Amino acid sequence: MDKKIIETNNKPLLMLGYLLLGISIFLILNSIFQATPTQGYIYNNLHLGIVGIAVGIIFVLLGKKKKCIIFLENEFICKINRHIFTEKYTNINLIHTFIDSNNRSKNLLIYFDENKTLSFSSSYWLEEKLIDAYKEFIIRSKNFIDINEISVENELDW
Repeated sequence: MDKKIIETNNKPLLMLGYLLLGISIFLILNSIFQATPTQGYIYNNLHLGIVGIAVGIIFVLLGKKKKCIIFLENEFICKINRHIFTEKYTNINLIHTFIDSNNRSKNLLIYFDENKTLSFSSSYWLEEKLIDAYKEFIIRSKNFIDINEISVENELDW
C-alpha cells in the first residue's frame, strides 16, 4: 500500500479572520477619507480598526493550522500543530467510534498498548475526514482484525 494523507484545517476561523480584516481595513480607510471628520469618529474607527486587524490576524493564524494523519505501510503519523504522534498498526488494541452525549460530537478513538489513547472528534475534524480516517485504519490493520488482535466497535456504522 502506498502513503495516504488525510488533513484538515479550521476553515470557519480562517473565514472569520479574513472577514474581520476586511471590516477593519474598511473602518480605517473610512476614518482617514471621511469628508467631514470629527475627532471622536476618527478616534473610534481607528481604534476599532486596529483591534480588528489584530484579532483578525490571530484568527487567520489559528485557522491555517493544519491537522493531518499520514498512513504509511506499517505505521501512521498524526500531526496536530507541533505535536507528532507515531505508532505501528500492530500496537492498536481497539478502534472505537461513538457519539459523545455531552456535545453531540462524533468521535474516533484508537486504543493502544500501555493504555495510550488517540482521539479524533468531529468538533475539530470534519466528519467526512473522520470517516476516511476510520476506513483507512480498518484497511491498514485488516490482517490484525482478522486474527482478533484488534477489536472494532463501530457504533456510528461508518
